[in-house]
Amino acid sequence: MLAILGEIEVLLQTGFTALEAPLDGEFAEQARIGRKPGLQWVGDKCDEYSLSVRFHQQCCQPTAQLQRLQAACRAHQALAFVLGNGEYLGHFVITTLTGRTLLAHADGIAPMSGGRYQSA
Repeated sequence: MLAILGEIEVLLQTGFTALEAPLDGEFAEQARIGRKPGLQWVGDKCDEYSLSVRFHQQCCQPTAQLQRLQAACRAHQALAFVLGNGEYLGHFVITTLTGRTLLAHADGIAPMSGGRYQSA
């Protein structure tokens, strides 16, 4: 297992194609007379992870996996995010989810689907 989000497992065979973790801060802009505005740090933004995941029918049911992610997104609940090495990253909410079919048979069955979601 590469990771688990709530009860949704991402297995080695269906793993990440990308994992991004930007680090952002929040700044207020202070107006100055006759000069460019200044920035004042006001705090850190929420941690955010952006994952690209590929599901293949040889390892799982791509449509079912995508439906599980969609249900988690619609539930608006914070889910534990744990990497396969046991590193607990915290609780995250799926804020964006995009599914797309990369390959399909003539009958419309998609053996490969990708799900991308951001957590914050």
